[in-house]
Amino acid sequence: RSPVNLDLHAFEHATAPNSGAHVFEKAPSAAEAALATARESRRGRGFLSTNDDGQNPGDKLEVYTYVHGETDPDHPVALALDHETRGELPAGPTCGQGALARVEFSITMLSPRGSLVRANGVMKPARCGEPIAIADRLDQALMPVIITNR
Repeated sequence: RSPVNLDLHAFEHATAPNSGAHVFEKAPSAAEAALATARESRRGRGFLSTNDDGQNPGDKLEVYTYVHGETDPDHPVALALDHETRGELPAGPTCGQGALARVEFSITMLSPRGSLVRANGVMKPARCGEPIAIADRLDQALMPVIITNR
């Protein structure tokens, strides 16, 4: 509900940032593409959906959906959260003691078996004027890891 952009990132099959299996706002994939890839390669693929059009004053949602393939091994899909509004060089209200430096978020996960898991977290403040490396921006410690077996 804060006026910031937190971006959800998924790293499928232990991939690295900005590779073909890195799903996020700038490379969201689509349901049809994920289904086609899972069908053709028999290996799962995911896609990202969002409700945020920049005009919504309510909750901002990003949903990662994983489509299972027939031969999915027990590969992890690591998730990360990026305080995209803060960027790589924090300044103003997005750092230090600023009003947008500490952002609360919630996670809801639905397993293929139908169990629901909910958790809350906090994106902690960063120091103003100190660059943040991409590995620190994409903090995987804040998010659960999905194991792709059924």
